[in-house]
Amino acid sequence: MECPHFYPANCPPMEAEPASGKVYRLVQYDPAQAKDFQTPWEEYPGRFKGRIMFDTLNIPRLGKLEIVETYAYYDQPVLFSCQDAAGHLYLVVAADENDQHETWLYARVSSERLNRIRSGAIDLHDAFTDTEDGCLFQVKFPYASSTVSQIESVKANQVSGDMLPIPGECLNLETEVLPMLGRTETIRKNNPVNPTHH
Repeated sequence: MECPHFYPANCPPMEAEPASGKVYRLVQYDPAQAKDFQTPWEEYPGRFKGRIMFDTLNIPRLGKLEIVETYAYYDQPVLFSCQDAAGHLYLVVAADENDQHETWLYARVSSERLNRIRSGAIDLHDAFTDTEDGCLFQVKFPYASSTVSQIESVKANQVSGDMLPIPGECLNLETEVLPMLGRTETIRKNNPVNPTHH
């Protein structure tokens, strides 16, 4: 079976057989046009060549970013934490897409808050709507290589709900916490020594 060059390896598998029958597809035009039957790879080539992922980590106002952890992956990381050259941390989510661009949200986070998000103490919805500085960066990455990305600072609590994780959706990752005080340390804190008395 001969397949398009952009199909992944072993897809379809060697044992697959040709099929025939009626197939229905929603189309944009009436009558249908050839573009109505393009594959996603043909419709949005930028999405499948790694350029969007490259762009999400190279934003003029934020500088070059490096992924720290990936929490969700769908053909590319879609929820991850990253940091800039100065060590500032961001939580990033793929928020929306259409036939022209993808929209991503960047929430700046402290390491303490990121730990609370990782452990599930703060759900992913609140991680983006109740940020420490009250703001998010909303970035639109176009599929067309001739178009530049657009970035703007928006109020976190005014972002459309359909662009955000579902309320109550949490990570549940093992996270470092402060060690528990030993009994001796507790006693010392409750009964501090006064160096002026003997």
